[in-house]
Amino acid sequence: MGSYLKLPALNEKYNELCGRSFDFEYSQDDAIRNMLLAANIAGKAINITGTTAPHAMSYKMTSIYGIPHGHAVAIALPRVWEYMYKNIDRCSDLRG
Repeated sequence: MGSYLKLPALNEKYNELCGRSFDFEYSQDDAIRNMLLAANIAGKAINITGTTAPHAMSYKMTSIYGIPHGHAVAIALPRVWEYMYKNIDRCSDLRG
């Protein structure tokens, strides 16, 4: 549960970095660095919230059907959670 407490700070930093990447005061190297850091932060948020599987599934939905990434995640997420709920013994890892 403690990991969820990090989400507001991650979101704030992500928004700051993404905004800077489109600011023409920064060099291309700075923009690339900021976008890479923002992508890393987004990955941390995906991991903390437990939405890794729907994110992975959404890429195929986007490439085949042209569904925007966020919408595809929203379509996949309820089904993944339903599966996990019904098969909790197969979805739990004792290693953490």
